[in-house]
Amino acid sequence: MRSWDDLYADREFHWEGAETAVVGIAEEWRERGIRLVHDLGCGAGRNMGFLQGEGFTVIGSDVSPRGLAACAVQLGRAGLPRTLVQADMTSLPFRDGAFDATISINVLNHGSRAVLQAAADEIHRTLRPGGELLLTVLNTWDWRFG
Repeated sequence: MRSWDDLYADREFHWEGAETAVVGIAEEWRERGIRLVHDLGCGAGRNMGFLQGEGFTVIGSDVSPRGLAACAVQLGRAGLPRTLVQADMTSLPFRDGAFDATISINVLNHGSRAVLQAAADEIHRTLRPGGELLLTVLNTWDWRFG
């Protein structure tokens, strides 16, 4: 099985354009005063860059150093901040209640049930009370699944 770093070495793995769900929620979040967003599993930065362009402060985290390097390049080209942290989703290095919102786009489906539970616990811990989560997962019918 290829590692995340191996996948990010392949330029075709760097998806372009923000996820539709992220685009759809941005205006609503802005109107409700959400400012600080965690992009959990930010990869090459497609959603992070979009949200920053919409005025949000975004901190990206990913387990892959190569993915974070690709993200830094993409954000740098766009003249956007590069606040990136290498972290496993089951042990996030952020304080309790740090974020107004978290996005996790097609990330949590890459682990066992125990990993999913640990990641969900970390997301909950790092969201402020009343914080919001935008979560998408792939299923076996999705063309990207396998």
